[in-house]
Amino acid sequence: MKLLYILILISLISCATETKPKNDCLVNEGVKTAKVFLKNDATGVTKEDFMHVEFDKIGNPLKVVNTIHKITSTYSYENEKLVFVIEEKSRPDFYMESEKDVVEKSVDTLYMTKYNNDGRAIESIDSDGIKTVTTFINCDEEQHSTYYSNGKKIQDVTVQKENGNLKKTIRTLYEPETEIRTSTYYDYKFDEHGHWTERSCQHQNKEEVTEVRVLEYY
Repeated sequence: MKLLYILILISLISCATETKPKNDCLVNEGVKTAKVFLKNDATGVTKEDFMHVEFDKIGNPLKVVNTIHKITSTYSYENEKLVFVIEEKSRPDFYMESEKDVVEKSVDTLYMTKYNNDGRAIESIDSDGIKTVTTFINCDEEQHSTYYSNGKKIQDVTVQKENGNLKKTIRTLYEPETEIRTSTYYDYKFDEHGHWTERSCQHQNKEEVTEVRVLEYY
């Protein structure tokens, strides 16, 4: 789950508003559900592949269904702190060599082990011993570093936002050799509540895609 959990979480915490939210880091307050599709200029919105997110009233994600990566994640909280994430998936685990060519259903749990003074999780570990350490510069910049159980670094993911809106992610992989992958997000459109409903993005040097987001409010 390690990499995919991080990337999915980044997309959740980056669903920001154009106006200043009550909590700069909980930008989805008031949103009940969000469903993201890819838009094709020729055929319209592609609804077969999507990410559907359920939020609580203050903007914490409760459940994420990602049909593209075939992952369902359920989030558990105590006193508004994220305690663990249960992930059900139907795909290979790319961090376990023996499973790369095997596709089967599995369940994994990610446990939060450290928090900062604001109650945000800054360290987590999963059932395979894969650890992720997160550094928050502020609500618009953060870094996630992932390590094997032996301490060897797997990757870094740097997240850059502007007014809470995701602008760029920089992913640095360290094996089999160092590789940097960059994604940029731009051309945001917003609804009457100030939450984004459409944006363009480009992953590395690939073709530009447009994401459409359908929102339901409390």
